[in-house]
Amino acid sequence: MIVDARHIAAAVLLGTMPAAAAAQLSDSAMSMLYDNTRSEMMSSGERAPQVRPRPPSPTVSRVTAPRLGFRSTAASAKAAQGAFVARLGKSNPAAAKTLAVQLAKHDTTLIMRTLLSGSGLQPDDLGDVFTAYTLFSWQIANRDATDIGNATVAALRNQLTARLSADPRLLQPAMRTALGEEMKLLSVTIHAGWQSATREGRTKAYSDSIAAMFKARSGTDLRALRLTSAGFRPR
Repeated sequence: MIVDARHIAAAVLLGTMPAAAAAQLSDSAMSMLYDNTRSEMMSSGERAPQVRPRPPSPTVSRVTAPRLGFRSTAASAKAAQGAFVARLGKSNPAAAKTLAVQLAKHDTTLIMRTLLSGSGLQPDDLGDVFTAYTLFSWQIANRDATDIGNATVAALRNQLTARLSADPRLLQPAMRTALGEEMKLLSVTIHAGWQSATREGRTKAYSDSIAAMFKARSGTDLRALRLTSAGFRPR
C-alpha cells in the first residue's frame, strides 16, 4: 500500500500542507476509534487466524469484519474540512490558512480514492479509511516504504474494525459520515505531509512527529508494533 510511488500522484498536489495539520483529528474521534481497537493491536495474537500474504492485486479481498459504509457528499466533506481547519487555527493560524487554501483547490475524496486504488479499501467506508489512516501512520512512523499486499491490508482491517463495528454509536449514519470524512481528510493530510517532508529532506523529523502524535492521542506506540499477515503484533 503506501508509501508507494504508484499511489501518490494526487497527494503530491497537497504537499504544501503544513505538518501541523497532522495532529488535527478531534479528541472525541480519536477516543472513539482507538479505545475500541488498542487491545487488538497490542495482542500477541497467539490464537489469531493467519492470512497468507500475496502480492498487491485489486482483486484480492479477505475482509470479514462488517462494512461501515457512509454517505460522503460535497456538504459532508466541506463540514469536515471546516472543523479541521478551525481546530488547527486555534494553535497555528498560519498553518490553518495554508491548509484552507490547499483544501479549496483540491478534491480530497478524489485524492483518497487514488491513494487507495488497488488496495481493496474504499473511501466511503469508515472501517476502510480508519485502516488506511492507521496504516499510513504506521508506515510514516517507522519510515517503512514497503508496498503491502492486499491480503495483509484486509487482515489489518479485520483486526482494527472487529470491535469498532460493535460500537452502538456507529449504528448512526450521521456519526459514521462525520468520522469517515474526518479520517479521510487526515489520511490525505498526513500522506501529503510525508511527501513534502521527503522532498525537503526532513523525513526523520516528520516521522518522529507522527509517531509522537499518534502515541499521545491514541495511547499506542506505532514503533512498538510490527505488521504481520494477521495484522499488528507487538515487536
